[in-house]
Amino acid sequence: MSLPLFYQLAKVISLIAATLVTISDKMMSGDTVIPVLAFSCFFLIDYLLMSRKKPYKKLTLCLNALSLFFIFVTGVNSYVYVMLFTVIEMIEYLTEGKYFYHLSGIFIAIILFILSPEPIDIALSVILCAFLIFSRVVYQILENTRETLRDSRKEIAAQKEKINNLVAYTKTVKDTAALEERSRFSVRIHDQLGHGISGSILLLEAAKLSIKTNPEQAEKCIETATENLRSGVDSIRTSLRQERPDVKSVGMAEIKEILDKTKAEYNFETNLYIEGDTDSIPFTIWKCIKDNLTECITNTLKHSDSNKFSLKIAVMNKLVRAEFYDNGKNTGKFVKGMGLTAIEERTEQANGKCLFLQRDDGFHTVNLFKL
Repeated sequence: MSLPLFYQLAKVISLIAATLVTISDKMMSGDTVIPVLAFSCFFLIDYLLMSRKKPYKKLTLCLNALSLFFIFVTGVNSYVYVMLFTVIEMIEYLTEGKYFYHLSGIFIAIILFILSPEPIDIALSVILCAFLIFSRVVYQILENTRETLRDSRKEIAAQKEKINNLVAYTKTVKDTAALEERSRFSVRIHDQLGHGISGSILLLEAAKLSIKTNPEQAEKCIETATENLRSGVDSIRTSLRQERPDVKSVGMAEIKEILDKTKAEYNFETNLYIEGDTDSIPFTIWKCIKDNLTECITNTLKHSDSNKFSLKIAVMNKLVRAEFYDNGKNTGKFVKGMGLTAIEERTEQANGKCLFLQRDDGFHTVNLFKL
């Protein structure tokens, strides 16, 4: 509801109250119908002027002044309620809400003191004005709440846009890093192997030309070319071993990526705890932990009311313990569905054991692997 409509409804209520008081003393006549129709026209024009995108405040104030004049002409005591509400509306537009309650109370008291209406009119005036001021307080609270929600939506939309931009930027950085790595590796292979292969081709061509006329020279060329190629192959193997990341780095990076992605997309707190030396964990166990982590996070998002997920990897002498747990409430017994069954089967294929524990602090999935 807009503020102009709020005041028009308040004035309509005051007009109805004035009409009921008037006809309680005498039957409905032209003296009553004409003012009601006139005030209804004033209220409609007032609303149309103030409900525009650029309201005509000056015209509205003039119209309200005309309404006050009409009230004095028709009889003040009969329409004291309309007069009070009209004055309150003018205070609203003149002060733009500043000191509204103070000025409204002062003018209401002055008008009632000067006019000295009947006790029933005073009582109804106080009740209607109190209802109007209370309604305006509620209206202002609702407007402030609506404005806060609107700002919150804008802030959420801005934050989502930032997240999308960060995701796009991260993808761009990863793609750029991958291209730079491929370029660096290709340059390294070219520098270490390209010249050797080119030289070996020249030696082989020379041996081909001199193999009949100078067999010894041709044999030396072939031996040199063979040595160059062998050295080049060894260089490639060395480069591949140097460039290939270790299993620990790959496994840890994939797990951190899954946790960070969950945190960013679902505003979900994620934690990773590591105990012991993870260098001894083989690739099969890392892969099983990663796949089970994805499944556990999916189950948590679907079935749990938690807002935090944790993964703890502990490496002991001959055992690896991976525990996945959230902080959801204990809802009693649980039924193993396809997700938990897949986790169990995947763990057994990696020569491990799987346990599911429903605790007071959340649901725990424990994987135990032998080293």
